[in-house]
Amino acid sequence: MGWLQGGLYTAPCDEAMALALFTALEDGAAIATISESTSFLRGVRSGRISAQGHVAKLGRSIAFLEGEVRSEDGDVLSRTHASFAIMPNKAHKIYQ
Repeated sequence: MGWLQGGLYTAPCDEAMALALFTALEDGAAIATISESTSFLRGVRSGRISAQGHVAKLGRSIAFLEGEVRSEDGDVLSRTHASFAIMPNKAHKIYQ
């Protein structure tokens, strides 16, 4: 019997949501995950998984996102809800 650690669902979903958020922000903005909750709906024994994220609500300083991880057959394996802090025009200061 095999198993897959839950972080292997959570990490790609967090990344997919972050990338979705960056498409909605101005250049130079920085973000940070401030809250995240994942519901694990089913396991997978083989094949590839994929993650997709979308912005549910975009505010000035906080964004709310939703994401899913699916099997290659299209079955939903997990659902994640997260909030991200938005720091406009801060990325250049953080990464210098």
